[in-house]
Amino acid sequence: MDERLERISRLNYWQGNHFENGIERKLYLDRIMPFTGNRVIKVMTGQRRAGKSWLMRQIVTELLDRGMAKPHQILYINVIKSIKCVNNYSTFYILPATV
Repeated sequence: MDERLERISRLNYWQGNHFENGIERKLYLDRIMPFTGNRVIKVMTGQRRAGKSWLMRQIVTELLDRGMAKPHQILYINVIKSIKCVNNYSTFYILPATV
């Protein structure tokens, strides 16, 4: 497997990976989940180390648990850990197709 794909694959749910979700943020999940289920891309921004990655993992888990998505339909990229291996748009674009 290509090293870039392998690095991104480790952070995704494609192979049945399960990740720790931290403390459940029910209030945030209840506010965010109504905006899921369509093809519009959402971007989460905020201060560094404020819990965005934990919340994203919880959203992904919720989508999978509710049957709203399948693992191969979700591409999770943690910018700090993953983006170094994606050096341009075309590299990023072909990664999900190779899974």
